[in-house]
Amino acid sequence: MKRRNFLMAWLLALLPLVVQAEGAANFPEKPVRIVVGFPAGQATDIIARLVSDKLAQRLGQPLIVENKPGAGGGVALAYLTQQKPDGYTVSFANTGAVITNRFIQKSLPYQPDQLQPVALLGDIPLVLAVRGDSKINSVDDLVKEARANPGKLTYATPGTGTTSHLAMESLKQTTNIDILHIPYTGSSRSLTDLVAGNVDVSFDTITTIQPFIANKRLKALAIGSAERVSLLPDVSTLAQAGYRDMIGAVWVGAFVPRGTPDSIVEKLQREIAEVVKDPDIASHLANAGLYVRYADAAGFAAILEEDTRKIQKVVEFSGAKAD
Repeated sequence: MKRRNFLMAWLLALLPLVVQAEGAANFPEKPVRIVVGFPAGQATDIIARLVSDKLAQRLGQPLIVENKPGAGGGVALAYLTQQKPDGYTVSFANTGAVITNRFIQKSLPYQPDQLQPVALLGDIPLVLAVRGDSKINSVDDLVKEARANPGKLTYATPGTGTTSHLAMESLKQTTNIDILHIPYTGSSRSLTDLVAGNVDVSFDTITTIQPFIANKRLKALAIGSAERVSLLPDVSTLAQAGYRDMIGAVWVGAFVPRGTPDSIVEKLQREIAEVVKDPDIASHLANAGLYVRYADAAGFAAILEEDTRKIQKVVEFSGAKAD
């Protein structure tokens, strides 16, 4: 009798694990929510919708994109960490939300170790630009000008603590130059003032800066992508210009709550890989400003560790704090 009771207790204890394994094997059996921490129409949102449309076809279930903007993407990540770790809630998040926020905000509504990386999709490169008629024609020219006139040049960003801000601080740290930061509330105003000559230089995303370069109101000095891009084929990368190991892009990646079964993470990363490596989807993503640099969960975790160290160092150098 005691033996039978022991076996029954053991089976009951094992049952949730069996059910969980079966659920993971059949994943997904219902719609999956994709949470985005930025408003509809912004780059991360556009990228999430492009990937989700194709991913839904591969998974055989609808993928519903939900926008939860606020706190630089932190609201969406806080929401994600409160969800059941079953793969049915995924967040597409960027560098600032996942890494930078923890160093510039007084407190976070979630802990970074509550996030399980699934896959890195790619990068939105930043472009270093000056006014179209500027005498500065290269990064070397900018560095020489800054050294000749310490504290006299100014650079515009869409805000303190943005990747654009940290990219220029990274250049300052690397080259030991002194350029004054002029923060704005968004790229529209900062780039308008750059065109007007009210500031001297700016680092901003390719999606926002390219139209100004196309009409020659701005001139690109370098781009922060791993390779040259078709949209700006004549613009050298920072590495090609001799400036390596700098912050030069905003990445976008997929995350689930920590504790999500490995089999579900593996399935999601595998299917995301097939989507972003599809030439047609990659072309559409490039048009949205994202250049594919896929990494699986393990590879993405290593990138997160490296970028965290790099960004923390630049934030401490710059003294950046959230506005």
